[in-house]
This record gives sequence, structure tokens and C-alpha cells, in this order.
Amino acid sequence: MARLLAGLMMLLVAVATLGGHPAGALEARERALIGAINAERVARGLSTLRYEPRLARVARDFARASATGAAKADPALDVSARLADNAYPFLAIRAFAHGGTLDAAAQVKAWLAEGDRRLPLLDREFVEIGVGHLTPAQAGQNAAGARLPPHIWGVVLATPTGPATLGWGARVLTHVNAFRSDYGLIPLSRNRTLDRAAQAHADDMARRDFFAHQTPEGVGPAKRVDRVGYHWSRVLENLAAGQPTPREVVDGWINSKTGHREAMLDKAVREIGVGYTYLPRDGGRVAAHHYWAMTLAAPR
Repeated sequence: MARLLAGLMMLLVAVATLGGHPAGALEARERALIGAINAERVARGLSTLRYEPRLARVARDFARASATGAAKADPALDVSARLADNAYPFLAIRAFAHGGTLDAAAQVKAWLAEGDRRLPLLDREFVEIGVGHLTPAQAGQNAAGARLPPHIWGVVLATPTGPATLGWGARVLTHVNAFRSDYGLIPLSRNRTLDRAAQAHADDMARRDFFAHQTPEGVGPAKRVDRVGYHWSRVLENLAAGQPTPREVVDGWINSKTGHREAMLDKAVREIGVGYTYLPRDGGRVAAHHYWAMTLAAPR
């Protein structure tokens, strides 16, 4: 329920992409590389990537560790952990390092000829980028004593995330009822007691790092509804993790093949409760940042 023109036009693309960051925040060679990447994306109808200084710091360290043959335990090679240390929550990342040329346009074209680098550079999912350029003197001594290439690049691409905007519960209800309307079903009503059951489960999944209808102690949807004092004749539950907006979470349920769609189209249910938790520093096993729970019920 996880995807790394020449002259005046390059400059214009770079300036548009780096808006909000002073020109001095990037070395000219790094700015040129981002401009060349964005020029290739624009030529293919893709959105440009925004420069993000936290990604750039991680990219430089990743390039240095990769070039010098650092041990696998080197923290610089753990991009996910480094981004967490820099308070950068993300939904997807891709990092790579490569010894190449200082000619930005030529370097990007060379990468686009390689599947492993072409795919992330042209991936619609990625929104932000950080790059780092190092010379052998800046990178340091290779652990094996081998000669380093004259130009070493590090690139980190990411899809950042943040909390859903206020009103997420009402928007989930709107999207669910629009879906039910397509099938001639009556709209559901929001029930604040059911909200408490759903919110408690979303909070619990985020806090204890699990994603399941049953808690580690075996408590399921019906028991959660009992605990908040709702008298029910039917209870269903939809869960989701990783989707940052109500539209995406409901679309995910609609397109699901594991019963979520059927739950929203259930003719017996009359009310729903919605819970949502955002965990910015989510370094656990699930690591989804966004945790959603929706309880659907018919009162007794």
C-alpha cells in the first residue's frame, strides 16, 4: 500500500525550478545539472523538479561515501535515515551516485540512456531533487586506493509529504457518498461516536507500528465500536496507509480488490466514522506517515 537546452532555455528552466532559493544556495554546476534534468522532463511533458537543500546535503554525502567505497554501515549510505535526521518526511525516494562529466546536458543524456537512471529521472511521482558534485579532492581517498573519477555526482529524488489539510473527515464522507450515489445508494451520515472508534485505531496503528484490522491483542472493528458505546447491528471497516489526501484514500478503496469497495457500497450501513493520523518521523516497519481508518455501521 514505494517509486530516482542549451544556453538560455536551461537557465530559464533552472530559475523557474529554484524559485524561492537564492542563486548562491547551489553551485553553478549543480544548478546546471538540475536545469538539464528539468529540460529533459519538460520536453516529455513532465513537471519540473523543485530543488530542496536537505536533499542536496544528503546527495553530496551519498556521493562521497559511494565514491570512496565506504562500508555498508556508513550512515551516509542510508538515505532514508539521513532524510529522517533532516526532518524530511517522504513517500518515495531514489538515490544514485555516478562518476561522469561536468557537462550537465551530456551527463543527463548519458543517464537517460541507462534504464536504472532513466526511470527515476523521468518518474512523474518525484517532485523534489537534490544534487551534489564532488571532485576527487573533495571526496577524499578511495578505501581501496583506486583512482577516483574527476567528477562525482550524487542525485536524490523524492516525493515529500505532509499532513492532510483540515476537513479531511468531511471530504472522505463527500467522496464516499459520491461513489454510493453512482450506484443509487442513499448517502451515509457522519457519526461522532464512530469517529472516536476510527480515530483510536488510526492512532494505535501509527503509534505501535502495525497495519491490520486486528490489534496485536486481537481487538477487531466490532469490539472497538463496542468500546465507544455505539449500539450496532452491522459493522465494517476500511483501512489505508500512505495516502496523503482524502481523494487518494477513497480512490484507493474504490479500486481495491479486497472488499473495501464492497464495504462502501453496502446497502445496510447508514453511518460512518473517520480517523486519520499523520506521523512525520515515521521510521517504523510500516513507515507510511499517513494512517486512515473508516468505520461503517448500521445502528441497532
